[in-house]
Amino acid sequence: MGSLAAYDNYEFAELDRFRQIYLLEIEDTISGTEFFSGEMMSPKKIDVSLPDDIYKLLVEYYNTAYDLSFVTIVESVNSSRSNRRIII
Repeated sequence: MGSLAAYDNYEFAELDRFRQIYLLEIEDTISGTEFFSGEMMSPKKIDVSLPDDIYKLLVEYYNTAYDLSFVTIVESVNSSRSNRRIII
């Protein structure tokens, strides 16, 4: 539960521009930068084991998304091909 009063810090023009962008009513290219806050979320779970099929899905995704060679831990042990692979 929250309150719409939390958004009182925004000007009408900012909110209207956000609405236009969200509804794709604007043709302008959105560009800009902002400084990284330097704060990261702390991990909530450490040393979590995932099922093997999840590791395989992650490897498939990363190999498709990036032009690098990713492997699971099991694949890296079972194969002595190249050491230039990234272990997931």
